[in-house]
Amino acid sequence: MTDYRNFQVTVDAIRQYRRDRESTRGKKSLKKLSDDTKYAHYRAIYADMITAGNIATRESKTTSESQFMKKKLANLSDYTDAVFRILHQSGLIVMSAGRTLSISPIRQREVSYILTQIERKPMPEDMDRSQFDKYMFNPELPILLNDNRVSLQSDIVSFKPSTSIDRDLDGMNTYELKSVLAKLRRRQREDRVTAQANRLKERRDEDIQNILAVFRHISDKEVGRDGPLMLEWNMWRAITMIDHGDIKGNFVPDDNGMPISTAGGGQGDIVGNYGDFQMIVEVTLSTGKRQYDMESEPVTRHVGEVQSKSDKPVFGMFVAQNLTPTVVNYFWTTNLLNHKVYNGSVDIIPMNLATFVAFFKC
Repeated sequence: MTDYRNFQVTVDAIRQYRRDRESTRGKKSLKKLSDDTKYAHYRAIYADMITAGNIATRESKTTSESQFMKKKLANLSDYTDAVFRILHQSGLIVMSAGRTLSISPIRQREVSYILTQIERKPMPEDMDRSQFDKYMFNPELPILLNDNRVSLQSDIVSFKPSTSIDRDLDGMNTYELKSVLAKLRRRQREDRVTAQANRLKERRDEDIQNILAVFRHISDKEVGRDGPLMLEWNMWRAITMIDHGDIKGNFVPDDNGMPISTAGGGQGDIVGNYGDFQMIVEVTLSTGKRQYDMESEPVTRHVGEVQSKSDKPVFGMFVAQNLTPTVVNYFWTTNLLNHKVYNGSVDIIPMNLATFVAFFKC
């Protein structure tokens, strides 16, 4: 959608696309349908530029329509990932079924309020700069439902009887109420991740098949959203299921216990405590020189820092869609060298995703 006034037209087009997918399923390639639909849609958007021969792009040379469209379609994926992340980070949107986004059931009222009360019409392009600054940088705009004291108190009370609050809600200001509610929601997210982990340890066949399916979607680039995030979350599920260690995924969860963002810097993606030893698991979809630049030293450091503070053996596992030889060589070297800062050699086992999946199946 390039114009908010075309909202319903866009909704109708999405619904038609879903009908097309259902009628195509099992008969033809859904990926080809998706690619053809995106190409036709973007070709129509950029028709005037293509007709005028204006097909140069900012960062790379494009001298033909096919090159131009390939670049624009690649940008589409980047924009989609960015929009999904912003929606997910809002807390109003959660991940469902492992691959799609939906409105959080416990935040439905807030979404309804936004859709019915917040003006969609953008500010005029020719507005005075001082007016723009006053509007753009006003922290009290737009007024949302979570700015309403009654709504905040109602949401907090909805967590009872599992919640104990040591102060009278009426005596708190709006900021304090928001802080209390944020803590309650964070605790609920952690509880749902724990419940998810407990179920995974039961090794139900339906969960095994779902984990394998998500790995296939990642390999085929059909995850529908942030691939690195999905890989990290699915690897946590697989590692949790393999053994009954204390496995912690450092991804940030949403209200459903599904991931919002990957592990922050300075820590491993997944940390496993198995009693007699610890394991740090790192995953990536990067390849080639980028994989070497982004992963070799940071992965070694994450494992080494845990080892330097532990009185138990610490091992690392590095899983990539495709391993870059220079990265494998780097980890082999760290295994041979005695690093004083890390109290010895750093043992990291690199493997590609296909190898890990075969390992998981066993």
